[in-house]
Amino acid sequence: MYNWATEVGTPAPGNNLQNTSQKKDTFKNDIKFNASNADRFDMDTKCTMTAQMFYGKIGYYPDIKNPKTFSEKVLWYKLFYQDDRIPLCCDKYNVKAYIDDVIGEGHVVPVLKKYDNVSAIDLSELPEKFVLKVSWCTGYNIIVTDKSEIDIEEIKATLDYWTLPWKSSYYGSFNWGYKDLRPIIFAEEYIDIPNYSTEYKMFCFNGKVRFTLVELDYFGKNPQRAYYDRNWKEEKFQISKIKKVQTEKPETYEKMLEIAERLAEPFPLVRVDFYDIAGKLYVGEMTFYSGGGFSDIIPTAYDAILGIDLDMTEAMEKMNYTVRQD
Repeated sequence: MYNWATEVGTPAPGNNLQNTSQKKDTFKNDIKFNASNADRFDMDTKCTMTAQMFYGKIGYYPDIKNPKTFSEKVLWYKLFYQDDRIPLCCDKYNVKAYIDDVIGEGHVVPVLKKYDNVSAIDLSELPEKFVLKVSWCTGYNIIVTDKSEIDIEEIKATLDYWTLPWKSSYYGSFNWGYKDLRPIIFAEEYIDIPNYSTEYKMFCFNGKVRFTLVELDYFGKNPQRAYYDRNWKEEKFQISKIKKVQTEKPETYEKMLEIAERLAEPFPLVRVDFYDIAGKLYVGEMTFYSGGGFSDIIPTAYDAILGIDLDMTEAMEKMNYTVRQD
């Protein structure tokens, strides 16, 4: 008899994986494998691979092809929905021009330099403080507050590593908006955000802000989160187990609503992120697949509630997609 567990060295199908980290290790995607083989995967395979990853992270097995919960709809959205504006807005460099075109100039952090390769980075051309970024993935940032103290060779190596093909967000779990992006290395003006302490993330459903997640001290020692609906009434749910708190409504909130909804108008779903620096608003990024679709919504009942609020009917019609009838 074929012993799957003995041969593969992992629990046989059907065994209860009590250890969370073991579950995450079992049901995950290998980005290098995906980068080498993605063109061979049909949509059924991509759906299965993504669903496996979701199960490993969140704990229930999603029905991506017939989505009902918010999480299932985000997974469907990133796999099936296509709009030429989405890749433009997923690109951390090119989205700046898009934002300028839609809401006017002055709401994005200025670019200092764009580089064809890391060898072109010349510290003498940059101010004492700046940020280096690679455009095709969230988190590929190097914040420099004193250029006299940095190891520029290590920085070049890191930036070049982030441009390797499998470092694209697409290969983690097939986020369509990143599929054909090419990495751009650029230097951005340093904005004095104390410890990047407060960020307002507005989740827009069908062009309207459904709720705002407020990140407090996210990169610090005491990260906290607050959640408010469009009318700044506290929400009853949270995303992940980061401590939930309350915070004051910013004076710029109505302006954030206006900007977010102008940017979100063409899209079924997008998250628009803001920094408020002494009353001046900067759009940090536009995020179409928040958390990659792997957000842990607590309590889980709100995954279904938010799923009802997010209407994907028009998106599915645009893609000529027919939902399976149960």
